[in-house]
Amino acid sequence: MGVKLTSAERDEVRKEVVSKLAGIQPQIDIVRSRLTFHEVFDNDAVVADLFVAELSVPRGEPTTMHFTCGDEAYVRLDGVKQKLKGPQIQQWILGRTKAAAGATQVAVSQPSSAERKRQEILAWKGKLVTLSIMNTGRAVMLVGPVAGTSAVTIVDCTEFYVTISMNGSERSISLSNVDISFDSNHNRLNLQERHV
Repeated sequence: MGVKLTSAERDEVRKEVVSKLAGIQPQIDIVRSRLTFHEVFDNDAVVADLFVAELSVPRGEPTTMHFTCGDEAYVRLDGVKQKLKGPQIQQWILGRTKAAAGATQVAVSQPSSAERKRQEILAWKGKLVTLSIMNTGRAVMLVGPVAGTSAVTIVDCTEFYVTISMNGSERSISLSNVDISFDSNHNRLNLQERHV
């Protein structure tokens, strides 16, 4: 199972996906979206130009409804895509807002995601971490998500900025432009810096 796609056709699919994602309102983070073409194997041999395409997009806010470039809204119900109209859109938004409000009341004692990020970074204060500079726009689809990496030392982290040091020089990065993950190759924290 898969789709026959030449190299040129895969490039066209990448361009079309970027175009379609850019048309969604409110906009989603294209930088954190990833289109991957997985090779198909037959008895341990790669089948030429046969791929399974996988598109990963960041999870949205539970109370935000996204619209196509034609101002249409769709939901997936029991594996079927359904277009919502007028009152259905209102019901969806009200239902999601009530669900989110209930979840917020349960999680009042939990720190926010920004505070959890700050605490995780501060746990590495004075230690080496990996800094990954992330590609943006079309470069993500064409050359991959990471532009380059380097080893840096965490100097400090406030609710607004993380300060890093490399070769004796310090710089601060807005915490809202940083995602964190783990660099398993070097067994250390990975700061992923996005330029917006």
